[in-house]
Amino acid sequence: MKNAKMQCVDIHDGGENPIHCPLCGVKITMGSSGEGDENEWIVGNCEHLLFAAVDGIAFEYRSERFDSAVKAAMSKKTDREREEISEDDFQELAAIIEIPDSFVFQSIMTHPSQPDVYVGFAPLKTES
Repeated sequence: MKNAKMQCVDIHDGGENPIHCPLCGVKITMGSSGEGDENEWIVGNCEHLLFAAVDGIAFEYRSERFDSAVKAAMSKKTDREREEISEDDFQELAAIIEIPDSFVFQSIMTHPSQPDVYVGFAPLKTES
């Protein structure tokens, strides 16, 4: 099964709540409500985490599985197409990778000057 496009779940909480992996429960980001800086990342032992990115800034974290999927997708592109895809733009990469059942949480910030946060996940092949 190919993943033509990652499913996106928008979270309209202004970064107030931390993001946890919905498959194993590991905390990935800090929330701004009481725990500390919302820009702090906690990338623990989560095998489902594909990437963590900040809009307009770049990736904070990329897993080997995500990088392998990017490499495989890029190998199918022409030289010209590869030149047009930014390795720092998660949205461009998410549109071309093929990871079954992958999805991304987009934490939408309340103030326009704050960049949105994106955290991608996918179940392992052995999970049902």
